[in-house]
Amino acid sequence: MQVGSIVVVLPFEVDEEYKSDVKWLPVMDEKTPYMIRTMERVITGNIGVSFEEGVIGVNNYGNEYLVHIKYVREVLPPEDISLEIEEMMTEPEIA
Repeated sequence: MQVGSIVVVLPFEVDEEYKSDVKWLPVMDEKTPYMIRTMERVITGNIGVSFEEGVIGVNNYGNEYLVHIKYVREVLPPEDISLEIEEMMTEPEIA
């Protein structure tokens, strides 16, 4: 998994102390696709991701809230995206 990967989000709960800062959450249905914008190591040593589609929230220090990588599953790596698009564009039309 890397920046530019298409992913789906697994169900997770937002900690109570952060709920008031949350402005948007990805759909956690394991079907809705999102693209990873950033991957960052957080203070706890874990990796979190942000999405091109929205900013979850920002804390008092100006840092964006990230989704723990364990709640994200890659469905298409960035290097395969152009191949998928090319295949879609060249499929014959059904009359």
